[in-house]
This record gives sequence, structure tokens and C-alpha cells, in this order.
Amino acid sequence: MKKYDMNPGMMTTNVWDSRDAVHKNVLLTASQLGFTHYRTGWLKYPEERSIEESQVVYGAQAAALEKLNEHLEIIGCYQNHAGKHVGAPIWDLIPILSATQNKNIGCQYDIRHAVVEGGNSWELGLRQIKPYIKSIVIKDFKWGKVNGQWKPVNTPLGDGMVDFERYFSLLKKYVINVPVSLHFEYDLGGAEHGATQITINQKEVFLQMKKDLDYLKRTWETAE
Repeated sequence: MKKYDMNPGMMTTNVWDSRDAVHKNVLLTASQLGFTHYRTGWLKYPEERSIEESQVVYGAQAAALEKLNEHLEIIGCYQNHAGKHVGAPIWDLIPILSATQNKNIGCQYDIRHAVVEGGNSWELGLRQIKPYIKSIVIKDFKWGKVNGQWKPVNTPLGDGMVDFERYFSLLKKYVINVPVSLHFEYDLGGAEHGATQITINQKEVFLQMKKDLDYLKRTWETAE
């Protein structure tokens, strides 16, 4: 990326434990290389304790991780991911993140996953989590049948169910100005999974990426 004058500032990790030597080394190395933001690892709610008890535990862990982040001058971002992960409903992240100083740790807000889980109520979740948003993810989806079961199917921007005009208007209203990560998770001949050998022409991949980026820029400009 640097060869083409692109300076990466964000990365994905499984980091969460501030005491773990490997996790600490990952963040130290990232900080030294100029990264400013990273996505943390995902959490789950164990059956042997209540959700409320887990939120207390994870809140203490988030506060400890924030102290390490502050020392390294890097920001950790927990992504809301659809399913049974911590943060899937959005509201459950508030007790966890409110245990921190809300400086070097927060939420990586993913509108695709928010709409999957929240349907038409995603706006309420955004209102609640907005003070903690440290980065955002852009992608789209629609519901479709996969092997006879209804599942979220990833799509190019504008072809799915996310109302980007409304979403962008709210980002402007709430003055949310954070780093953005544009994801390409729909079928791109295997490129969407990082395959080294893909089944479509490489130019098609870049054209589709540019199409999504143009849509993002255009929709952002027209959103009021």
C-alpha cells in the first residue's frame, strides 16, 4: 500500500486482553508503524453467567485495554456484528463502553450489521451508540434464500436494504467524523475472501470497487 502512496491507518485484530503478551506486541508494532485505529476481537456471552455480569467483566477489560491503547497512542474499535456476538443488538455495548474514558476505545459502527439486527429500529441504536463511535464500516445486504434458509446476502452498495441517504444524513447531523472502512464482501470471484486465484477478471474487481466508492461519495454529497 505504501508503494502506491497509500498509508494504512486501520487494521483488523483479535486483540482484547491487555495482559496478553502477543496482543500487547501486536499493538506496539502497529503503533510504531503508524496505525491509529484497530478493530478488536469479538466477544460472546457465556451461558454460565448472566448478560449483565458479562457486561461488568467486559467493561473492566475494555477499561484496561484503553489504558494500554492510550500509552501506545492507538484507538481500539469494537465492531457490532450480527448474530450472537456481544454488540449485535448495539444497546448492550453501552454498559461496556461506559466503563471506559471513551477516548482510546469505542465502537466500530457497522450499518450493515445494525440493519440486519435492528430492522427499522437501527436509528435508535445509532442515537445511543453515537458518542462511542470511533470508526465506521460501509457495506450493504439484502435478505435471500440460501440453501432453503433465509439469510443476509451481501450486495454492492445501493443494491441492498441499507438506506444510505438516511444513514449519511444522520452521520452529518450527529457530526460523526471518524475513519471509514469500505468493505467488499459480495461475490467477486473469490477476491472478497482474499483468494490469490480468482474466477473473474481482475479489472472487473477494481471496476466494482470503484463503482461502490463512487456510490458512497455521491450519496454522501447528496444526503441532507
